[in-house]
Amino acid sequence: MVFVGLTDRAEMRQAVDDDGVVLREFDLYFPRCRDVTLSRSAPKTDIGFWKKAIENAQRTGYALIANSENPIRTPSAGAIVLYSHKGDITHAAFLVKSADAQNDPNSLVVFNGYPESVQEWTNLYELVAREGMEEGGMHMTKSDRQLLMPLSNEPPYRLEERLFELSDSLIRDVFVDDAMGRLHVSGYVDGAMEFRHGLFRDTLNVYVDDVLAGSFVGAISWNPITGFNFIQPFVVPYTGDHPADDYWVITGESKQDGTPLILTEEGSRMAFLDLRELQGKHFGDVVTQRIQRVRKVGDTESGKPLVELSDGEIVDKWITDHVPRSALHQVIINGEPVYPDDTMEDARVLLSIPAVLKCYERGFRFSDMETFLSTGARPSELLLPTVQNRYLRRHQGAQ
Repeated sequence: MVFVGLTDRAEMRQAVDDDGVVLREFDLYFPRCRDVTLSRSAPKTDIGFWKKAIENAQRTGYALIANSENPIRTPSAGAIVLYSHKGDITHAAFLVKSADAQNDPNSLVVFNGYPESVQEWTNLYELVAREGMEEGGMHMTKSDRQLLMPLSNEPPYRLEERLFELSDSLIRDVFVDDAMGRLHVSGYVDGAMEFRHGLFRDTLNVYVDDVLAGSFVGAISWNPITGFNFIQPFVVPYTGDHPADDYWVITGESKQDGTPLILTEEGSRMAFLDLRELQGKHFGDVVTQRIQRVRKVGDTESGKPLVELSDGEIVDKWITDHVPRSALHQVIINGEPVYPDDTMEDARVLLSIPAVLKCYERGFRFSDMETFLSTGARPSELLLPTVQNRYLRRHQGAQ
């Protein structure tokens, strides 16, 4: 159940430190639960209102980011999974969305989702842990299928408890057509996985009846395209040449009908990217991707699901929404951010282009427009009937 709350009172402060790094702090104010406006949808902020807020924050360091006409929702939240080798961050893993996904098809996305309770509004780390563990936290050693354990089981994350629950419900009765036979956990190994505080720098303060209920540090993305999102880094150590050599990453993500992705014919796809190769690149640039896939191929004689595990490498365009980019802008390697641009400013510039804005207001997917522009096309070409009919309208239905 999605439990999205709306508020018409929110503020943003922005500053630039001595190194030119943008620091942002957000305040969200909610009344008590009985007075909160709930919504099953995630309303998008009006572009004009959003651009004015961003420009005010850039100019004065402060902006109101919500009002009665433009309420802001409780943020979605989750994790970006990063891998460290001898203490250095080297890789990241992303879930690859299916070709028929409603939003951002074939995009590489981080592991996040919406709140399911009021408690997850004021204790955002619980939402981070639930979504992060469910979608990208289950790491199984390739050599003997032992479950990698976290550094700590302390509240609010309760990572060990969440992993036990997930592995028991998801893969206890799943079989693999190989020498080991079963996908289920054969044991447990200490792995020092953890949510790493100090890597990201944005702050989100949540108030209830003007009393601070929680303060959280992570990477925040706010724009009309992807909404309001909060991401924390989940760091997994590895010892081999590549994290995908050490682990299978088993996602608990499900389709809309509740079927786990790993138990569908298409299956789940997990993409591992070397951040040293990705560094400095933009949407649509070509990058090496190590792809792990888990998919159902049949049933055992006793009727238990039988899955296939595969692992391979492709070279393809880096297609992703703004949420992973906002997180990677705060991952620093050799003194520089992996993703070079501030994503809020990136979105403001793109949505200031008349042709892009016109197509966006007509309902065209932003990811389609970015994909088209990544080919080197001029923004004005977005308005050509041949482009809209052949390229952009493929996801627009009757529009």
